[in-house]
Amino acid sequence: MRDRTDSIAWGLGVVCVATAAVLAATTGKLPEPRPMNDEQAQDAYRTVVGQERTMREKAMSNFLADRWSQDDDFASAERGAVSQYAASHDVSRQDVFRAIDRGLREDWSLPPGSQEPRVSVAPCRPRPIY
Repeated sequence: MRDRTDSIAWGLGVVCVATAAVLAATTGKLPEPRPMNDEQAQDAYRTVVGQERTMREKAMSNFLADRWSQDDDFASAERGAVSQYAASHDVSRQDVFRAIDRGLREDWSLPPGSQEPRVSVAPCRPRPIY
């Protein structure tokens, strides 16, 4: 009985691997997002960096006394904002991150009422385990 069960298991495994190989070989390439021009890059920078105050305030309320964790939480929120912008404007996340980096380096203008982006990171100090 055990030999028959082993044979069935091996057969199912071979069928699954073969199916995956056929699907991988016949699936088309994903479409490439269009590259961003300078105007779109500046819009992406202003949109994402313009949300920094709100994202940092939320991170501070999530981690009251731990600046490193606040920065980590902010980075997670920023990544979400970048993904949302990229998806809604049919551009790559890499281009949006590149636009933010370029905007910080070239000191692009921000939307009115936005705070200057923080460009430093708090040192990592491990928390005690309770």
